[in-house]
Amino acid sequence: MSTRHTYEEKELLQRVSEGDESAFTALFSQYSTSLGALANKVLQDEAAKQDVLQEVFIKLWLHRDQLPEVHFLRAWLKKITLNESLIYIRKNAAYDKRLSALTFHEYIENGALQSLGVKELQQRVGEFIKRMPEQRRTIFELNRIEGLSTMEIAAKMNLSYGHVRNSLSIAVKSIREHLELVVYLTVLFLALRF
Repeated sequence: MSTRHTYEEKELLQRVSEGDESAFTALFSQYSTSLGALANKVLQDEAAKQDVLQEVFIKLWLHRDQLPEVHFLRAWLKKITLNESLIYIRKNAAYDKRLSALTFHEYIENGALQSLGVKELQQRVGEFIKRMPEQRRTIFELNRIEGLSTMEIAAKMNLSYGHVRNSLSIAVKSIREHLELVVYLTVLFLALRF
């Protein structure tokens, strides 16, 4: 039976390599559930699993000319899925690191803000954060105050990773724009005083 199964897989791979979309659909139907379970086990996030699964099958289709050379399809697909899952984790860890690196120290070092005072600046930022939409504010505080990663926040709040990541980006960008306005107004005020 395993010889027959291997023969059927080889035939299916050959058809996919020739661009047969129905064979590709059959391949997807046959393996997407188990590969999705594997990706979900590694990533523990439904949206991330979907992204990885999509990437696996896109790569499979783009490199379909190499499929006739594959001898153990299930193992080969598992390897690709694990690799894509690790790439996803690395890519998002780098994003989290960049997001965490966005601090407000650069504004404090600015001469105009020094005249404003750190406590007053913190107060203004705190007031601005309080005016954010509730979910965005919660996400921002979980990340910046409690130190949770975007994946941890997504799991805790039952949100997709992408939604949490976008909310953090919007929050940081809006705070940065608010601070730039504060700096501009402070510089303008100081210029008018002299």
